[in-house]
Amino acid sequence: GGVDSRAARPELRRMAHDGMGVVVSAVGSFDVAYETPPGELRRRLRNAMGDTTSVPCVIWLDQNENPNLHAQWPAHAAAYNRLLREVAADHGVRVANWSRLAAQHRSWFRADGIHFRPVGERGYADFVSRSVNQLC
Repeated sequence: GGVDSRAARPELRRMAHDGMGVVVSAVGSFDVAYETPPGELRRRLRNAMGDTTSVPCVIWLDQNENPNLHAQWPAHAAAYNRLLREVAADHGVRVANWSRLAAQHRSWFRADGIHFRPVGERGYADFVSRSVNQLC
């Protein structure tokens, strides 16, 4: 299942406290699905990213803008991704463009456009690994 940026904070704090050198976050699908208002979303992202300031390399994956979960998903995901990039820039957090790759590989997903087929699981893992190697 997904998680929103507020619910992820305890785990982000734990990873920072444990001295992780790299943290990759893919949270936000529930922020998109449940249409977190922009002001609240900005606050949540600032707080979550603030929890990882001691981590040398933090990467957030943007949200897939192509799912068929509901008609508003693409617009809400695009708005989330714009806000994510703004807040990330303020916190020195890197953003990996998962949405672009996902759009190029629609066969990786089940009919809803968000849950993976096995080939998508491998593609996603490869994307995360490449993102760490390129951005950290």
